Amino acid sequence: MGGCTITKVADTQEEVLRLMEEQIKAAQAAGLEPDSELVVLRKGDEVASIYIVTIEGHPQTHKPEDIKVHFAATDRGRAFHVGVAGLFGPEPNEGQFVGTIHVHT
Repeated sequence: MGGCTITKVADTQEEVLRLMEEQIKAAQAAGLEPDSELVVLRKGDEVASIYIVTIEGHPQTHKPEDIKVHFAATDRGRAFHVGVAGLFGPEPNEGQFVGTIHVHT
């Protein structure tokens, strides 16, 4: 058993979601499943966006292109990993967005 926290920084929320989709597909192909919601924060803001992640496809092929990732906005979720991302993730510039999710076996 093992897992990791994926954290990406970008200038727009759309770019963060695109980067996170790529990372979730790669994790899924490696046998890791999201076990939290995706949280997107913007440096300088007090409000976060939270997304429930659903996955379709065949991860057993180990091909990210066989996996589809969907994000559904919600107002609450499992976000225990945000503190880890804040401590050990990349430092965003003012106004940049940070996306973070935890994946596990």
